[in-house]
Amino acid sequence: MALYAAIAAGLVTAYLLFLLLFGDWEELWNSIKLSFTPDIFSALLGRWHEDQWAGVKLTLWIGISVLVAVGAYAGLQ
Repeated sequence: MALYAAIAAGLVTAYLLFLLLFGDWEELWNSIKLSFTPDIFSALLGRWHEDQWAGVKLTLWIGISVLVAVGAYAGLQ
């Protein structure tokens, strides 16, 4: 039962962070595309800061969601 509660906590956190960081699927998709663009291309196109921020948003979204799920599981054990 603790596993299901931890997964639910992680999913709720992921959803709320999605709304906060991205707002819609288009912004998430743009962040994913920018994170796979090499930094040199982003710098040459003048989008280096946008590229870096997209990577930070994805890292925060995934990292915090996973940490909440793991923390909830550890706390419920």
